[in-house]
Amino acid sequence: MNNKVLYSLLAIIVLVAGAATGVILVQQNQTNAPKATVPDGIATIQLDPATKLDLSVGDTFSVDIPFTTSGIAISGATVKLEYQYDSSSSQPPIAVTDVVPNTSLVNDHQWRYTTTDYSASNGTATISIIAIDTSIDGYTASGDTNLATINFIVRSAGTVALSFDLTETKITAKSTGDDLLAPPANPAGTYSSTSTSNDDNVTPTPT
Repeated sequence: MNNKVLYSLLAIIVLVAGAATGVILVQQNQTNAPKATVPDGIATIQLDPATKLDLSVGDTFSVDIPFTTSGIAISGATVKLEYQYDSSSSQPPIAVTDVVPNTSLVNDHQWRYTTTDYSASNGTATISIIAIDTSIDGYTASGDTNLATINFIVRSAGTVALSFDLTETKITAKSTGDDLLAPPANPAGTYSSTSTSNDDNVTPTPT
């Protein structure tokens, strides 16, 4: 066998070995990467109340965000909620006045809320919450724990349907960093006002 043939065979062997190694590394990275919201997740999250259909303009109401960890220690939770409204309107008919962290988690369980934001623009309203458990052991709960309370005000007649963003909403395991959250039901909350009186006189409470 001449040298050219030998070098060609060696080059082919190196290429095949490199490709095989690359496939293995990709598979390992996919296995080790934190998982997104998963169908077989054991943690849950929802809105409470999930419906409120008898609202009038000027009404204020609150919605809690209870979650469970099914007894598994977690390092925190991330929530992104969205709802749509008429993009020709400057603001949605039902607006958020503020997002209030659960002070019990902060004072008694070493949680830190890094984000409690609300924005509304171009027909989409977004609520974002990021909360981190800073304790060594993480947070464990078998029953419902309220993550935060969203306060709303009704500014005009209309209906809004809040949905969890299934990519951004997560409950993270303390030990592995994986997402434990089973996909929540969407829409998670539907809220409606039929009264149109005093539409122009109602504005959100400054925060």
